[in-house]
Amino acid sequence: MRRLLIPIVVVLVLSLSLTPAFAAAEKSVTITEAQANELYRVKNPIRPAVSNVSVDFQPGVVIITSTVTRRNAAAVIAITTYAPYLKNGRLYWTVTARTKDGTAVPADVLAQINASISTSWFNFIRGKLPAGKITGIVITGTDLSISYTTPR
Repeated sequence: MRRLLIPIVVVLVLSLSLTPAFAAAEKSVTITEAQANELYRVKNPIRPAVSNVSVDFQPGVVIITSTVTRRNAAAVIAITTYAPYLKNGRLYWTVTARTKDGTAVPADVLAQINASISTSWFNFIRGKLPAGKITGIVITGTDLSISYTTPR
């Protein structure tokens, strides 16, 4: 019995240790700052009050600048800084700063913005990447790279 049990245990241990290597494939996708600025939603914002949108990659953050023209109001320049973070294989974004014509918005406004954007970012990423888990994100001055694993 012992002679039969030892090979079975060895095979099980080896198969468990090899399974992760075969179960998921590590991949990555990279978008350049130039490509981001050519995206349809950047060139054609969903809200008619928003125009002149530009995306700027900086180390660790994405900065989006736009002009917002509300009805019966002067146009303002809005600059928003987004910082990514990973949680349980999902990518989330936090607004770390926002200015309107050079004036920082209050902390409570940032909290409201962050509460409202989490679902929209999740849905955007879900439509762009296949099923799997995000394992890393790197933002340089020119590129945004997302590493992820997919089931085989």
